[in-house]
Amino acid sequence: MKTLRYFSNNSDRYIFDFNFCSMRKGWCQIDTKNDASYFGNWVHPGKLEIITFAEGDVTNIILDNIKELKDEIVKMEKFYNEQYEERFRNGKSIQIDCFPGAKEIIKKIGLEIYLS
Repeated sequence: MKTLRYFSNNSDRYIFDFNFCSMRKGWCQIDTKNDASYFGNWVHPGKLEIITFAEGDVTNIILDNIKELKDEIVKMEKFYNEQYEERFRNGKSIQIDCFPGAKEIIKKIGLEIYLS
């Protein structure tokens, strides 16, 4: 696993939603109850990457295998569960929203409990 951190001059997350981490590029949005214009998370199950944008700070985690990706998503859900006791209808503190092709990958990884 490799973690890259950098600062983005973008003042909001929408450049990620509609460009860098768009669904048409294979990315899935990891929804939390804390999402805002200044905060968001995305996962690319094919590239084994997770990106977090928080007030200009960007963290890009590049995983080595599917197990690491699954472990990171579970760790993320545990973090939001402990920090904020707000849940989605699935009873989880995160949910993954993506296009049908990526949903199939998410299911194969064993993360279907997080799908919206």
